Amino acid sequence: MSYDLERSPNARVLAFFEYSYQTIDSLIGSTSEKTIHVDKPVGTARLVQFLRRHGRNHRILGIDIAPGMITVSRHVSRGDPVTKLCFGDAFHLPLPDNSVDLLTSLRFFHLFPKIFWSDLLFEMQ
Repeated sequence: MSYDLERSPNARVLAFFEYSYQTIDSLIGSTSEKTIHVDKPVGTARLVQFLRRHGRNHRILGIDIAPGMITVSRHVSRGDPVTKLCFGDAFHLPLPDNSVDLLTSLRFFHLFPKIFWSDLLFEMQ
């Protein structure tokens, strides 16, 4: 996708993403088919695709506020029956409280002024 190519212009940046995904995969620990994992913002679903390539088969809900990202994510995730994608606001996640086992949020906080970080973290707990 052109979005990813523009943001991963060289091998060094690609290696950084790969290292980040490996680190997250190791931090996740064990999961089962019943694990509910939210990835927000899902972006172009690169983390989701990495996890799938590395044997993760738990349920993932990718949330993003950008309709274009959801469109790209649907394209790259088609055929994945346990990944769902939806439009959502990071300050008001479309989920009941205490309904998620795992939440990842990569390259996200820098998009907001620090004054909003506590509200974002509160919604994620």
